[in-house]
Amino acid sequence: MIIFDFDGTIADSISFIFETANILAEKAGVKKLNTEELNLLRTKSPMEIIKTLKIPLYKIPFLLRDGRRLMHEKMEKIKFVDGMEEVLIELKSRGYRLGILSSNSKENIVKFLKKHRMEIFDFVHSELNLFGKDGALTRIIKENNLNKNEVLYVGDEVRDIESCLKIGLEVVAVTWGFNSRKILQEYHPQHIIDKPEELLMI
Repeated sequence: MIIFDFDGTIADSISFIFETANILAEKAGVKKLNTEELNLLRTKSPMEIIKTLKIPLYKIPFLLRDGRRLMHEKMEKIKFVDGMEEVLIELKSRGYRLGILSSNSKENIVKFLKKHRMEIFDFVHSELNLFGKDGALTRIIKENNLNKNEVLYVGDEVRDIESCLKIGLEVVAVTWGFNSRKILQEYHPQHIIDKPEELLMI
């Protein structure tokens, strides 16, 4: 089984996420960020971002909820990362089971997959936890009666790497998403790739 993150990994939604982040920043009473400042966030972990923006922790769940709602309105405009659609189809044809684990809502993801006629995933799991996916990954592995050695996770953030390493899961970090290659390397994933087709070689 190959489990994918959604935003920034499968879906080319980073620019929409930045746009949404600025709307939420204004709502939270935080200064809106320019392009340079937003790009700087790509070099930081989730906790570092929260500290940089000075967002009170109690506001995070509400901001995530509002972010999902705003993203729902933008799903019609979001496309696949260039080359990812073909890679997913190829992986499915090779007999791999595919899943999605994301902090985006299941409703948003299903809407995206239906629009692109790519309903090839065995499951779509939504986890509203900004700080880690290790608990959700452990549950998915148990529910599907899998051995950890049979699972690969693909994501674009340092929290994806941290979650996988915490539970002993092999992880592929992609450089076209939210976090930069430099910070991804600092967290020592087993694999780092720059193009979706490199996943086929792994």
